[in-house]
Amino acid sequence: MTQGLSSRWRTMEVQVESGTRRSQQETLDMVRTGYQTAIDMIDQRCAKHPEDWKTLALAGSLLSDWGDFEYYQQLAGDTSTDRMAVFREKNNLAEAHFVRAAEAYAGQVDKLTPRQFSIDVYLAWFHSLLGINSDGRLNLSKPLDRRALNTLRDALRKLPEPVVQPHINLLAKHVQARLDDTENPLHEELKYKYLAGSLVITKESPFAFQAGDKVAYYDDLLDETRLTTRVDGPSTIQRDHEFGIIFSVQHTEALGRMADFGKYLVNELPPANSPARKSIEKSLVPTYRMGELQGRRDELEMNIREALGLFFDVRAIAFSPKDVQPRPSDRSGWEETILAYIQVKAKDASVDKIPRIQMSLEFLDLTGPVRITTESAETMIKVTDQPTPPRPYDRVDITQTLDPRSLDTSDEVLLEIQATACGLVPELESLLDLD
Repeated sequence: MTQGLSSRWRTMEVQVESGTRRSQQETLDMVRTGYQTAIDMIDQRCAKHPEDWKTLALAGSLLSDWGDFEYYQQLAGDTSTDRMAVFREKNNLAEAHFVRAAEAYAGQVDKLTPRQFSIDVYLAWFHSLLGINSDGRLNLSKPLDRRALNTLRDALRKLPEPVVQPHINLLAKHVQARLDDTENPLHEELKYKYLAGSLVITKESPFAFQAGDKVAYYDDLLDETRLTTRVDGPSTIQRDHEFGIIFSVQHTEALGRMADFGKYLVNELPPANSPARKSIEKSLVPTYRMGELQGRRDELEMNIREALGLFFDVRAIAFSPKDVQPRPSDRSGWEETILAYIQVKAKDASVDKIPRIQMSLEFLDLTGPVRITTESAETMIKVTDQPTPPRPYDRVDITQTLDPRSLDTSDEVLLEIQATACGLVPELESLLDLD
């Protein structure tokens, strides 16, 4: 059932070739019923055999897969279903089953010899948090839940004291073997998250030093960047008025030359024969993420809209050109590269901040490409009902076109006014004396 649910059952081509005549909605209902049936079977068995930690761990993996399927499935959409709510519900149920599995294993570990020790339950739990499905599919947009990762770490440390370190060492060895696997390397977008997440559990192990060195190198790169948001003009905004957010990255001069931030502002594949391009072409693992993305700019725009959409109506996003040049910053040896200008309106007066926006940065190490996610700090704002000055603007260019053709038959003529500006174009009354 596990193999079928992750492959044949959800594939419309299989349904067509088999002559089932199921519609997309019927196929979606069948997959949901299949997942629920599998979980019910497991729960019935474990009610009679609570010590069966392997089956409980399987349920955790299945529930995590189900949550990803509900959010990212390509079948007919169920408009009555809140995908994010279902996604969270299934992941919470998955965690509950993993906790039960870990407790069941801990209750039996005293009877095992060191050669019989197993990290399967912890590894399955860890993979579910990373978005690695039981069939090998990768959910690249799944954020790593640090609270759940700490719960996993605590569950492992609840093992009897003499066996805690051997299990931590087993997990650290597995991570190192995964890092050394050149035939099936870690996906570039998963590498940093995989290694950094594993260190939360295995940091004390002597077998985790290589993973620790790599994460320290990645962290050094992040220390040379600061993703920032700031309001264009005063941070006090009149309610129902639009304003601009300047989205930029501050970085050291050396990192700016190496990172080429302009490549994130267009949708294009990496150059042919480059390590990043070879990584894309070599990867045979099915991956999926939130939304249909055509390139780096689409991904960045999706991150912006998802971060701001809860608090603001995003009216427009103007990205800088690919050849954007950095400008000096107030910090010695650092520069600022403007990535985008975002035109927004607060949804209500309760909004008091610009939330964090994430962005994936691409680098190279000795094992190939790696993508590291960084995020901006929150920016505090104030939304008021009191009048505020117009938003800042300059370099105004106004074109007035008079159409006098109706003068022979009417006392009215048409005057068309076009205005452009750097910043938000103000209201007409602020630009012209209408009288």
